[in-house]
Amino acid sequence: RMRNVFGSFGNLNPWKGVTVLLDACRQLASNSVDFELRLHGAPLFQADTFVSDLDAGFREAGPRVRRIGGYDRADVPALMADVDWVIVPSIWWENAPLTIGEAQFHGRPVIASGIGGMAELVGYGFVGRLVRLNEPAGLAAVMRRCAEEPDLWRRLAGGIAPPPTVDQVASRHIALFQGGRGAAVARVAA
Repeated sequence: RMRNVFGSFGNLNPWKGVTVLLDACRQLASNSVDFELRLHGAPLFQADTFVSDLDAGFREAGPRVRRIGGYDRADVPALMADVDWVIVPSIWWENAPLTIGEAQFHGRPVIASGIGGMAELVGYGFVGRLVRLNEPAGLAAVMRRCAEEPDLWRRLAGGIAPPPTVDQVASRHIALFQGGRGAAVARVAA
């Protein structure tokens, strides 16, 4: 089957690049690409002008873009299961977006802006694709390739290792602390 369902997750605000994503989807639709975008999230506490721009972007993007709205943390596994690709088009230097870790945990390749922590977490060619910052045409081109090449999805999804759980990270820290490194840190801190 074609892997052409894209998902975006999180608060809809100007820095998350949602208008870039909607513009990319408008371009894809005008080129008859078979795809769907499911946009999960809401514009909480945003300026009226941004909300108006967002509404216009949804109208212009057309029916292939579905505005899902807000969600609870417990909904994430089911929502991730319903998409093939997760898009993180932020236009600011994200440190470590939770959405990327969630996508990796659920075996979903990521398409993200190639800056900051997004570039570090995705790494071109390993678990997803990186795109140029704030460039709808480039994002549309990558989305098109992803939608039309199912082997690309299989290759990328097959290389995703789930990130460690909170319990695993805590256990590693405890082991380091108990292995002598913690004693040295405790002496320095005292």
